[in-house]
Amino acid sequence: MEGVAVLSIRPGVGTRIAVLSGDEPEIGMRAERRMGKIVEFAERGQYRHQRHGQQQRQCGEARHEHGTMAGRTGHGGEDLGNPLAASAPTLHAPAVRRNRGAPLPTVRADKPAPACYGRRSIVAFRDVPMLRTPAHGQILRQLIAGSALVLLTACVDTPTADSAPAVVAPPPATPGTATAPTVAAPPALPAATPVAASFEDWRDGFRNEALANGIQPQLFDQAFAGVAPDPTVISADRSQPEFTRPVWTYLEGALAEKRVRSGKTLLSQHTALLERIEARYGVDRQALVAVWGMESNFGQVMGSKSVIRSLATLAFEGRRPQFAHDQLLAALSILQNGDVRPERMIGSWAGAMGQTQFIPTTYLSHAVDFDGDGRRDIWDSTADALASTAHYLQASGWRRGQPWGFEVRLPQGFDYALADMTTRKSLHEWRQSGVALPTTAVQDGEQASLLLPAGHRGPAFLVLDNFRSVLKYNNSTSYALAIGLLGERFQNRGQIVAAWPLGDTPLSRSERIELQNLLASNGFDPGSADGIIGANTRKAVRSLQQRLGWPADGYPTSELLKALRQQ
Repeated sequence: MEGVAVLSIRPGVGTRIAVLSGDEPEIGMRAERRMGKIVEFAERGQYRHQRHGQQQRQCGEARHEHGTMAGRTGHGGEDLGNPLAASAPTLHAPAVRRNRGAPLPTVRADKPAPACYGRRSIVAFRDVPMLRTPAHGQILRQLIAGSALVLLTACVDTPTADSAPAVVAPPPATPGTATAPTVAAPPALPAATPVAASFEDWRDGFRNEALANGIQPQLFDQAFAGVAPDPTVISADRSQPEFTRPVWTYLEGALAEKRVRSGKTLLSQHTALLERIEARYGVDRQALVAVWGMESNFGQVMGSKSVIRSLATLAFEGRRPQFAHDQLLAALSILQNGDVRPERMIGSWAGAMGQTQFIPTTYLSHAVDFDGDGRRDIWDSTADALASTAHYLQASGWRRGQPWGFEVRLPQGFDYALADMTTRKSLHEWRQSGVALPTTAVQDGEQASLLLPAGHRGPAFLVLDNFRSVLKYNNSTSYALAIGLLGERFQNRGQIVAAWPLGDTPLSRSERIELQNLLASNGFDPGSADGIIGANTRKAVRSLQQRLGWPADGYPTSELLKALRQQ
């Protein structure tokens, strides 16, 4: 039985050995992303099991998937040392690349050790059976000690090939001397496949995988003819704007009069089609046309980038390579099914496609051929695009005839801590809490959540299940609010009564990161300081507001940041 071990030393953090097990031959960073199981344990002898998809690392940065479909057209150093070696099997390490695509040199057991090449260098060790013996604790300590020595040497200056320390193997383990817990032996791995150091190497490896998944060689070669990484895609992927628009400015653009007029015209023009879609899937026609308008300006702006090239670029060197990898396989399946020609498969830089900006996996599971021409064409068939969107919303829990929600008035002294999407109460219970609801046909037993998109000083909304269905399409409350209000504007409704706090200036990204760091230093738990105001940050903000005696709406403001700086 063979295994793969990766020794990792982080200055100021600690040392670890990761034993990778699974059925695929990748090692290094690709192995971390795609192995079926990772067993990771530190020098102190503790270990944990992590399933694929729960944690992905590349260049030392944690990765995670989320529901937001970014990139739609309408929306808007870790250095590893080298182990001691004497009688252990030959140690191999493939060339790896940094997060930004720069190749790192290949490291072999008979070659000099790497210097500190930026943030991360990886040496992966194959055929190391002693790691699974009862004496593996001693081996780990030997590996760590030797690696730390080489690491210190490499980081003092950059050695030349002639002066770098050589790799030696650890002595055989002595049974019965282990102090770390025994780890079950991983299954055997085939010969390791080097991680691609160039786009061409990556493409060739991906081609083999695509063919193994049923993609025809001719189709793959046709789709990838002339494909090279798109630098504008990488730039967009890594872009983190410092400033964001407040929700009222976003809604002003989303509900622009021109868009409302166009939507009304198209509702009249496609009446028969929309009636049939509504009868089949139960999704209100106004909501469908609102999505159509928000995603592509009613099919006018679908993006102009090759989906294959964009996804290949992101799979090779994007922030979420596994996500892009899966989408790329799905895109090839779409081409093989004959639904669209390769040159017509265009979309946004992130690979969202068609008149309602489906990602490829969503297309495969929810696109429909509503016009009956034998192809699921969301690019050039309005019927297919709108019916596919209705099918997706139906599968996401859309309730026929139910509104998305409505604006409400809150009483004096209201407990703003209830304004959270995780809190659901019946309409009757909200009334009992003093919330003033409009007269609607919705039953009192229906569950709703209170949404304060601009905090307690702005409008308040109770949102129902259909609002949550739109969130599954795009996980943004501002987007879902825009869809609901735009659909109502098509019916001459949807005017917001309460005033927006126009004097509030949203926190910049650097200010949001500062807020999260200050919350953490004051004993709260906002999660990682990434500048994203998610559920954990809102919960921490709410706790701080309660400590200060402020309305606990979970909405971060410049006043709150100023108060936190003075803590």
